[in-house]
Amino acid sequence: MTLTRSEVITYWIEPALTRLRSYPAFSGFDLSSTGVRDLLACVGKVESDYQALRQRGNGPAMGFWQMEPATLTDHLRWLAAKGVHDFADTTPAMLATDPVRAVIFARIQFMRRPGNIPQPSLGTAYPAALAAIHKDAYNTALGKADLNLNTHIMGAFLHT
Repeated sequence: MTLTRSEVITYWIEPALTRLRSYPAFSGFDLSSTGVRDLLACVGKVESDYQALRQRGNGPAMGFWQMEPATLTDHLRWLAAKGVHDFADTTPAMLATDPVRAVIFARIQFMRRPGNIPQPSLGTAYPAALAAIHKDAYNTALGKADLNLNTHIMGAFLHT
């Protein structure tokens, strides 16, 4: 199965962002820009190629956005501290079976990191900027994310 950026945005990302916009706790976060949509779509492409629902090599990460259980637990605590309890029942397995919920938690990951989301106005630098924020906010400094490879993958996916 090959998914396009447009399909991922239409069926998973936009419903997730719409749901997040309904919570006053998220009113200060960018939940509507093209950059946010593209970042989330490209992260799923890089993390799983929209193929793997569980991390390759028997790792713990789940879903197309490859979130680890410990990260999910940390986000659930953060949400509870903000008074948002609607996601408290989320389990790691749900990240594999509910792509909209997985996008919600991927967006939360980026909410919790400083910095602006890159926008298409960057022109040819846009894919590299998306890859850099992915590496910085979604991986560890020693993680396996490859900026050059991810820039290439993201640049190609932005045109699907």
